[in-house]
Amino acid sequence: MSVQPSEICARTLEEIQKLLINQDQDTNGVTGNTLVPNDCKELVEADVMDARSDEEQKSLCGNSCYDTLNAKYKIMLDNDCYASDDADEEASGKLQAAAYQIACQTNVDGKYCIPMLGELVKEAGTTFSLCDDIVSELGCCFQSYRQYMLLGTAASVIAMDEAQKECTDDGVGGLDQMCPCSYNQHAFTNTTFCSRTLHFHLSL
Repeated sequence: MSVQPSEICARTLEEIQKLLINQDQDTNGVTGNTLVPNDCKELVEADVMDARSDEEQKSLCGNSCYDTLNAKYKIMLDNDCYASDDADEEASGKLQAAAYQIACQTNVDGKYCIPMLGELVKEAGTTFSLCDDIVSELGCCFQSYRQYMLLGTAASVIAMDEAQKECTDDGVGGLDQMCPCSYNQHAFTNTTFCSRTLHFHLSL
C-alpha cells in the first residue's frame, strides 16, 4: 500500500513542528521557568530571507539544524503540500519552504545573494534605475533569485521576466547565468536555483 502525498505532508509538517520544540525540555520539563530555544527554532524565527550582513547570514547557514530543516521543507515542496485554491497562499508557502535552498547561495566572490539584494534595494532608495542600481550589481544572483521566484505568484514571475528582458535590452549581460551550486552549501543535487555546469568542466 503506497503512502498518499497528503499523509506525507501531514507527517512531515508534524516532524517540522517537533524540530521546533526543545526535546530535552519537552521530556524533562522546564527548569526555573526558562524556555531555551533550540537551533531549529532559532533558525525559523530568524527568517533566512531577512536583511542582514554577510557575516550574520554565514552564521545562520552554519546552524546545526539547517540541513535537517531544509530537507523536511523539500519533502513538503516535492509532494505539493502547499497546493491551495488561494494562489497567494500557495505561493507564500512554497517560497517560505524553498527559502532554505537559496538563502546560502553566494556569488563567486563569496557574497551572499539575499543580503546583497536587500542591501542594494536599501541603498537605491526611492528613485533608482532597476537595471543600473540593482540588477546589474546582482550578477549571477539575479538568475538564481529569478528561478526561486518562479515559485511565486504569476505577477511576481511576470515582474522578474520583464526585469530580465528590460535590463538585457539595456545592455546588462549575463542575466541568464545562475550562480554555481558549488557556492551554495545547502543546494540539493536537483536544485533549479543554481548551476552545476562548472562541475562538468572540471571533470573533463
